[in-house]
Amino acid sequence: MSADRRLLVGLAALVAVLAVVLTVVTVTSGGSPKPATAATPAPTLSAPATTAATPTTAATPTTAATPSTAATPTTAAPATVMDVPVTAAGALLAPPVAPDVRHEDAPNDCASLVDSGWQSLDCRELQPGAGGITYLIEVNPSPSFIATRAYVFRRAADGSQHLILRAEDDNGSRYVASEVEASVAQTGEAHPVLLVGFLSEDGNRQAVDIVRASGDVAAHLDLANGVVIPATNGLQTWSATAGGPYTHDTLRDDNGAWRIVARTMVDPADVPHADNVLARGTPTASPGPSPSS
Repeated sequence: MSADRRLLVGLAALVAVLAVVLTVVTVTSGGSPKPATAATPAPTLSAPATTAATPTTAATPTTAATPSTAATPTTAAPATVMDVPVTAAGALLAPPVAPDVRHEDAPNDCASLVDSGWQSLDCRELQPGAGGITYLIEVNPSPSFIATRAYVFRRAADGSQHLILRAEDDNGSRYVASEVEASVAQTGEAHPVLLVGFLSEDGNRQAVDIVRASGDVAAHLDLANGVVIPATNGLQTWSATAGGPYTHDTLRDDNGAWRIVARTMVDPADVPHADNVLARGTPTASPGPSPSS
């Protein structure tokens, strides 16, 4: 072989060696980027980010400030369900000490049942016929209309009226002058009831006697600057308290037995107003003194 050919073969061998070296270098250096590619799982950082975001969502319980909405029921006090008997204890109407029989000047002329020298303020028959009861409220004009009497009569078969209940204030010391009133109310039973109201303590206390159609006093109420309004099968009453709010009671007539069945404390501004003893007062303007007065 010539020298030139040996040179060419040598060069070729050298080139082959270089090619192998280059391949090795390329393989080794080409493998190193792969760890970088394998590092792409580093986006697992996004998972913590998502998890970290959930606490912010969990923070939404701060919107549980809605409990302040739940606080609103405190403004509208719920009624307390009760079952408290109301008795006739303390009633102002009482049986007469001696029999008293009177006669009307004409049929259904209850005003003619007044005592001599007195004037009828109000009278009404609850039920006609024998056994029916009639009320009469009268005042003495002498000297200054301060003497007041309240009567309840029962009619006999012969038409005569027999006194069965009376409350008398002949010197104006028991009640506010001429401030005795009566009202007939349908409270859900077969017969109406008679409500007789008396104001005392300069008008700041109200006593109410509830009289059955039989003529018996069924219940007695004592209210501070009170209001009494007939309702279906009973009464609604309001009475001032020392703290300012009024006690609003719902009373039921269970065949003549009276009970307080619900109680709510209300603002004086929510107390109804009317212009008579049995639904009286202007508590919105002047709640009056506390019951202790």
